[in-house]
Amino acid sequence: MRTLLDNVSSKIVTDSALKLTVVDTKKKLITSFAIMMLAFFFSPPPLEKLTYNYGINDRWKAFSEQINGTYNSHSYSVESHESKLSFRIIPAVIGKLSFSKDAQTQMIFLYIVQVIFGFLAILVMLNGIYKITQDWLYAKIVTSGLMLMHLGSSFFYDTSFFLDGFPFFFLILALFTPSTLLSVLLVFIGFWCDERVLLGGIGVVLFRNYRELTDINLRNFIFSKNVLLYVLSVGSYLGIRLWLTYHYMITIPLGNSAGVGFKAIWEQRNHLAIAQMLTFEFYWLYVLPVLVFFYKKSKILAALIFMYLAVSVGLTGIVLDIMRSINYLFPIIILGIIIYYGEESKKRTNETALFVTAMNLLIPNYRYFYYFFVVIPLPLKLVQLYFGSAE
Repeated sequence: MRTLLDNVSSKIVTDSALKLTVVDTKKKLITSFAIMMLAFFFSPPPLEKLTYNYGINDRWKAFSEQINGTYNSHSYSVESHESKLSFRIIPAVIGKLSFSKDAQTQMIFLYIVQVIFGFLAILVMLNGIYKITQDWLYAKIVTSGLMLMHLGSSFFYDTSFFLDGFPFFFLILALFTPSTLLSVLLVFIGFWCDERVLLGGIGVVLFRNYRELTDINLRNFIFSKNVLLYVLSVGSYLGIRLWLTYHYMITIPLGNSAGVGFKAIWEQRNHLAIAQMLTFEFYWLYVLPVLVFFYKKSKILAALIFMYLAVSVGLTGIVLDIMRSINYLFPIIILGIIIYYGEESKKRTNETALFVTAMNLLIPNYRYFYYFFVVIPLPLKLVQLYFGSAE
């Protein structure tokens, strides 16, 4: 009789846990979709760019050639984005799944994939932050805030096809996957989306070491498996690139004439600081908990992290798309979000998160390419399209 009761009790507990898991999953899916719709509302894509009436520009042509295996970087001017795609091959590999040779079909397919990646990125961040903090409200607020910035619009607004959503997606997966080897592999895949993942990958290492090391000091940090595997992955990436350059003369243009150099800093001197600030807006405040936390653990380590941030921010000025480049520091912002929650009271962290997210909501979503332009929210975008003034 007792065995029967134990079996029945065990079945009830198992069934209850299963129901809770199903409910929890549905809640996360619905919330992720709602956050995606929020991002769409404030950063609606200029869908008119996907029509033939708008015209197939060189970026479409270059990506289409990559997908079809006919791309040659020398066919494009050295200062153009299109001339720098030689090693950014992952979007083209995924683009082959469109099973089409038509540029418009391929670009629409890549846009849809990027939107799907955006939804999955929201789901992974929401779930990951919730699992760490066990605070559902906090996870919802900060995930929404992250998607209201340039980071979020990269998944949904981008019909110009810079395809930053691809490397951002792999970095987000690398942050929250439980497997160290899988994390390193995802960062390595990200390298082949955009070489600026080299900056973002350091943020992933910091995040994972914060989560995994029981005793954080300079020696343990430097000789951690995350650092060693990251160095190995960077070495492998650079080695493969050098091999491809040596044997197949695959290169990308660099230097001031190619729009990549210190001359660009001088040319953008009037816009540099504001573009850097607008990338994360008020979420820059979450860098402070990172520096304070590591300063308490190791002053040298904190100094190295500060130098990494300072050099990374400084180097974003050597290209003409500052905001796109500085976005690769977003793993540090997420790390700050986690650290701050662990160091302060629940009430204070939620109030702070609500404040900085509200400020990000009030500040329009800007993008910067040579000049600033504001991303128009959906109601105004519909009015613009109705009167035929969309660009």
